[in-house]
Amino acid sequence: MAHRHHAIVICDNTFMTSYLQQPLELGADVVAYSATKYFGGHADLCAGFVVLNDQTLAEEFYFYQNTLGATISQSNYYIAPTKAGSSIP
Repeated sequence: MAHRHHAIVICDNTFMTSYLQQPLELGADVVAYSATKYFGGHADLCAGFVVLNDQTLAEEFYFYQNTLGATISQSNYYIAPTKAGSSIP
């Protein structure tokens, strides 16, 4: 219904995780995840990520990310892969 009105469908998929549900395949345009909750377990990681299914929309998000400085810190960038390896089945 949202696409009929030219609206962007955004889904927060933090709790279902991409392993259990793939919102992009269900029609979502933007999917947000909390890496803090899923990868870090609320302990030492503060991060999140967004997945998009449209190149034009991705370029717009990339522009805002770099213009506004909404990027992950160096310490969290270092911690994320180590946490991901222990959390993902």
